[in-house]
Amino acid sequence: MAGIDPMALMNYPVALTDKDWQTKKGILAKAVKTGLQAELKKGEDLHKKIETTALLPARFSPRTMADLDLGLKQAKDYYKANVEPLRTQLRVIEAAAAKAAAALAKVKLSDASKAATAIEKAADLFAVSCKSIDYEPDYKAAMERIAKVNMLAAKMLKDSIKKFQASSKAFVGGDHTQDSWDTLVKQNGRSVSNSVKQLANYNAAFWGKFKMFQGFDQATMKLMGDDETTKKKRLVVVKEAMKQVDAIDAFEA
Repeated sequence: MAGIDPMALMNYPVALTDKDWQTKKGILAKAVKTGLQAELKKGEDLHKKIETTALLPARFSPRTMADLDLGLKQAKDYYKANVEPLRTQLRVIEAAAAKAAAALAKVKLSDASKAATAIEKAADLFAVSCKSIDYEPDYKAAMERIAKVNMLAAKMLKDSIKKFQASSKAFVGGDHTQDSWDTLVKQNGRSVSNSVKQLANYNAAFWGKFKMFQGFDQATMKLMGDDETTKKKRLVVVKEAMKQVDAIDAFEA
């Protein structure tokens, strides 16, 4: 078996629950000590700890391939820490159920024996399902989304650069006020920032330094107010941004 959706692990088989076992084995079988109840409860407890969405590489809606690859690693690490223990326990349940089926058949409790055999098969099937989860569909869908975002970012970058170069020059030649920043710098700078962060080559070359502008948000950068000191700080920031944007414009990706 292959290609199991990770989300399929959300539903634990009813046949592997102690409640179902107690119902199906009948009153007479309760006198036969099989140890199966304890193993079933362990399996249920392990399954309850699993958050199936943590097995999805794109759980946190990654915007870059680096984010997506990190998500895949985290999903696999989560599987190892949480699903593998369940899969191990399912094999214990399988063996315990087989032993119980034999013991119950020996004392002529055929219905209970059949119920134990059903548990044995269910444990085997769910163990195989746990081993066969497929990360690829979620990974591939996210990769396609990222590719579309990258195409848009690449398409917009040059235009965003031109707009920022023009508006930042206007800001330098203006009054350097808070309103002027919001009108001339903020959105155009943010557009450049978004593309640089998104595109892998630009990110590697420039994001480490360009992120200092923090989305060109005045509150975040502590540039609120129109006193002369703050105006001068804004001017310094814009001139530094202009240098970096010019370098980005000259970059051959």
